[in-house]
Amino acid sequence: MKTILLIVIIFFILSCNSDNNDTVDTYNYSTAFHMRVVNEQGEDLLNPEHPNAVDYEQIKLYYVINEQPVEVFNPAMDSPRNFNIEEYTEEGIYKMNIFPNINSTNTITYIVWNDSDRDTINCEIIFSENSTVLKRVWYNGELKVDVPAGTGYTFEVIK
Repeated sequence: MKTILLIVIIFFILSCNSDNNDTVDTYNYSTAFHMRVVNEQGEDLLNPEHPNAVDYEQIKLYYVINEQPVEVFNPAMDSPRNFNIEEYTEEGIYKMNIFPNINSTNTITYIVWNDSDRDTINCEIIFSENSTVLKRVWYNGELKVDVPAGTGYTFEVIK
């Protein structure tokens, strides 16, 4: 009986956490935003079945680093070009999920649709001890995402 009591006491002592409970053990990492691409008639140009759908293979992202555009490509990633196009079946639409450069608080990303069409994305990112969070997104100079104002992370562009 003493042996069982000793084991229970040792287990209880070892299971107690002496860390300060005021510290936060989680990290909020929220930097992606979502874009719908439609034509003037509101038709979904990310839907691969649309006759004028954007060509996924032609799209490239470039991060501006030290004032120079650098093509984004990492074949080891799930999204090697730091974007993907996903069908949101519950909404019946497609969205382009973009993962911007997060190496500074204000970043510039070029999205190259094809040889003759390039757009500019500016992002404001907030860094703190426990988070890296996208705050605002400008698309070709127009504010599209303003998280503090409650706009959400999805916006629409017309192509």
